[in-house]
Amino acid sequence: MSGELTVALKKGIRKKAKKALREKSAIERLRKKAKNGEEVKQLDEVVEHLEEVAELERKLGSFVIFNKADVLTLEDITKLAKQVKESSGIHNFDIIPVSRDNREYVSLFNAWQKGGGYGFFKPRRGAHSRYKIELDGPKVYLFKGTTIGNYNTSIKVEFTKYTVQHELFHVEMFAYIKNKSKIHKEIFNKIPTYIHEEYVLHRLMKTNKNWKKIDLESDLKFVNKWRNELSLAPISLKYLKNWKFEEKLKEIGFKI
Repeated sequence: MSGELTVALKKGIRKKAKKALREKSAIERLRKKAKNGEEVKQLDEVVEHLEEVAELERKLGSFVIFNKADVLTLEDITKLAKQVKESSGIHNFDIIPVSRDNREYVSLFNAWQKGGGYGFFKPRRGAHSRYKIELDGPKVYLFKGTTIGNYNTSIKVEFTKYTVQHELFHVEMFAYIKNKSKIHKEIFNKIPTYIHEEYVLHRLMKTNKNWKKIDLESDLKFVNKWRNELSLAPISLKYLKNWKFEEKLKEIGFKI
């Protein structure tokens, strides 16, 4: 394929390609530059692909947090839940703040205080593997309070922007698969943990360059821990910058 389309694609300038897609006159100019029927066919295939990408992105919804605060309020969390629910079409989605003040989830809070993380995404209803408590899904559960960390040290946990964004990118991955397959819940659960976390780290770095390196490296340690359990080589943050989700799924025999 020749002309400006080839340059745009080779350089990976998606914005130019989308602009050309939206403007019929630009598409026609590209058609006129085509040297033969095969190039016209290739152009049609690219246009069709871009239309599919645009439609998929529209369906995916908005999972990125634009709030500048490092710690989010309950009001912020409520707005984010609404943002994701309305933009993605996951109508039963919600974000559940779990703290001493939320009496509905006192059992989960008490279990978490004995030792737990910062939050998690539950794609569907069922018992949580760690806390052994029946929970609804698809929902994100966020913790606030004091829990036990490594070496029996106390850790104070807040609703940080980093934690919330981390969990929302798990939801984004869920939504992506949901828009590609009718058996999305089964596929989502079968994908190895390290792939889930690599997806999240990739998206964190792609959408915000201001995250603290210590947070990214902390998540990376867990990724490499899970990779090591499967005898896979460790990876770096640099490796994740150009990471491609569907390519990684194909490498392990998944196709969506």
